[in-house]
Amino acid sequence: MSGRQVLFIADQFDDSARSDTDGYVGGAERTDAAILGACPFVLTARAAEDVDVKLLRAADLIVIGNWTDPDPTLVDELFRLRKHILFEHDVRICQWRGNFLASKDYVHQKYQLCWCSKLQVERLVASAVGTVFLTDRQRAVYQKSPFFESGQTAVLGCSVFDESLFAQGSNTRSGACILGSGNTIKGTQRALRYCRELGMKPVVIRDMEYGETLEVLRRSALFVYLPEALEPAGRMPVEARMAGCDVVVNPHVGVAGEPWWRQDRAAAEAFLRDAPHRFWRLVSELESARPPLAQQLGGYGVRRLARAGLAVSSAVRTRRLHVAKRRSPGSRVAGRTERFDAW
Repeated sequence: MSGRQVLFIADQFDDSARSDTDGYVGGAERTDAAILGACPFVLTARAAEDVDVKLLRAADLIVIGNWTDPDPTLVDELFRLRKHILFEHDVRICQWRGNFLASKDYVHQKYQLCWCSKLQVERLVASAVGTVFLTDRQRAVYQKSPFFESGQTAVLGCSVFDESLFAQGSNTRSGACILGSGNTIKGTQRALRYCRELGMKPVVIRDMEYGETLEVLRRSALFVYLPEALEPAGRMPVEARMAGCDVVVNPHVGVAGEPWWRQDRAAAEAFLRDAPHRFWRLVSELESARPPLAQQLGGYGVRRLARAGLAVSSAVRTRRLHVAKRRSPGSRVAGRTERFDAW
């Protein structure tokens, strides 16, 4: 193990206390836990509320996962230190964290395009050594933003799982299952309609412990997941195929656009098992290829002036937005489905 000191910051971890409204460990926390377990460095993991300037200065490298409301003082220090790497679970540059349908903004809803401009996050992104995305579909949201430039990037290719993912399911299977969610973006109603058109009444996975969810998947023949907008990666489709389900998804599911998704079980399992180690390799590669300071922050002054309307004109920003709109998948792809055999 290297003697380098790595600080990993996130809003919460898999062992954090849970509220009545947040009673289950989320996918981001499960991914972080698997990654932290594979860290080859001297690791300190801290909830964002427990981080101070002293901790930032003591670390050789800082990895930042989900951080909903960054303290401006800490952002200023991170901007000065320039030794952090961002790990994106959703869309931190977006006021709605990439939940475009929850936005009251027409551009977000219609074109599934983020054009938020957030000064604190802008500083965090501009001064980062690099950013690790879960999928290329997720990275594209950043690349289309007229306000943000993400600099060096790397794509992990998937969420990260523990060993429970690889247990084989039952040989006796029947029926379909779907994710039950009150969040429109998760596409529960669309998945329900799809199953009904096949004459199937699906099991709805809602408010279940992780082990229960895996057991449902291992007994089911089909898992249907048709989100209405961006799903940056998609843990459940991976869990379902590994459990032995056929899976129906649409192009909003980020992981279904990754090359490994179309490989056989042996190749997919190897890719997934390597994910926590691959994450740290990508971090090391980004750090090794760190650009010179002038290049790393070169566009920041222009972007900051643009916020005051002094550099990039409204016409230029509008033109960038129109280009991004033409390339956006919008809501039309939610109904385009593809079925993949179980692994």
